[in-house]
Amino acid sequence: MNAGPLDRFRAASNGHVAWREVAAFTLLALLVLRVLATLVLQAVFPRDPDFVIGLVDNYTPLFAAVIMLLLVSREGLRGSLGPLGPGRLYAMAVLIPALFTLVAALAAAVIGSGRLVMGTGKPLWSVLPVLLAGTLLSVFGEEYGWRGYLLPKLLPLGELRASLLVGVIWGAWHFPNALQEATMADAIAVLLFYIVGNMALSPLFTRFFLVSGGSVAVVWVLHAAFNFFATLTLEQLMVVEESVFAGALLVVVAISAFLLYLRRPLANRTSTQ
Repeated sequence: MNAGPLDRFRAASNGHVAWREVAAFTLLALLVLRVLATLVLQAVFPRDPDFVIGLVDNYTPLFAAVIMLLLVSREGLRGSLGPLGPGRLYAMAVLIPALFTLVAALAAAVIGSGRLVMGTGKPLWSVLPVLLAGTLLSVFGEEYGWRGYLLPKLLPLGELRASLLVGVIWGAWHFPNALQEATMADAIAVLLFYIVGNMALSPLFTRFFLVSGGSVAVVWVLHAAFNFFATLTLEQLMVVEESVFAGALLVVVAISAFLLYLRRPLANRTSTQ
């Protein structure tokens, strides 16, 4: 049986963070591959900048992880996806984002910043398949990098610290998205929102990853579900400022992660129990 990310971490870490590998992966994902991929893809698709941005945004963490596994840490690609994980976790990975999104939408409606409606865009029957496929394709590259490679490298810090540091790097990775804002002040505000938001999400993702025994597939579904239900709500089910809804959703996630921490202290070392 091939060793998954957690098995390889236990075998190789000896309780220490491989900071050079963490730094190399982060540099590749946040800067080097972004610049190189953007230049190459812009030359190949000069008339479709949105397509270029989408490809670069979605897959630089994956390619950074592959480069590290093959050329730097040389662990190889076998087992890098981890196990499939139990079916109940997939159900939870869909139901929890759906519940959190519903609570956030209701909260936005209650405070008067939004109103629930039906049919704010195209018919649902034509939207759902495309949206589902799009969210699944768009987040796989992230999860292979953030949870499949980076998180196990940081777990000697303890589950919570590792989660928060992954959240910081994950948020900083969104900086090119922030630069699309009109002013630098707006870009900085958006970047800080990404960092805080991803730090709020990261402990929940880590818990799913560990309980599943290091399954990239489980956190892939979790990530896709959050994106799916948030996009569905904003485009089809609600009229609301995106920042208000996103803020409400992140507050719900952060409170839930805090309650999880109080109920069951996060492990100082990797645990799959």
